[in-house]
Amino acid sequence: MNNKFLLAALLVPVLFLLGLTIKPLMTIQFGETIQLQTQPVDPTDLFRGDYIDLFYDMNQLEIKESNITGLPSKYTEESLRGETIYALLTPTVNEKIYQVSGYTMNPPKNGLYLKGTIQYAYLKGLSPSKDDLILNIDFGIDRYFIEENGGADLNLATQSGKVLVTLKVYKGFGIVTDLEIQK
Repeated sequence: MNNKFLLAALLVPVLFLLGLTIKPLMTIQFGETIQLQTQPVDPTDLFRGDYIDLFYDMNQLEIKESNITGLPSKYTEESLRGETIYALLTPTVNEKIYQVSGYTMNPPKNGLYLKGTIQYAYLKGLSPSKDDLILNIDFGIDRYFIEENGGADLNLATQSGKVLVTLKVYKGFGIVTDLEIQK
């Protein structure tokens, strides 16, 4: 009897840890490879190790200038915090780089999309209108870890917005696989 409890106590944490690897492995194996254009950003934390901060147009969204489907009729800055939002992706004319074609609060049934979380919302300027809210969205693809002391060129390129990010996308989950400096 005690052996069964001991075995269960040992297996549960191992199975939990193995379960955490399923989504990334499924994305790498079955995900569609796309590229996104970054925007300039200057990393603010030099003590976190060697990584590149990535910023995309889709990380900040003005409610007034976008057509978000499924947005509740009544919302506030606080009520949107932590909500899930989906960025719908379509290829550009050259079909190499993808762009956001729309946003929805409801899970898409088909197509390519990234699932994000609204980190916070704030008012644009001194406007009292809730339609002037700007959403800051985290899609989980904002960092790319690099070799130690190997990111000087990449860091300069990201600060000028001249980096193409290659990522695998599967059912809304994205994994950055490569960075390419544009000339």
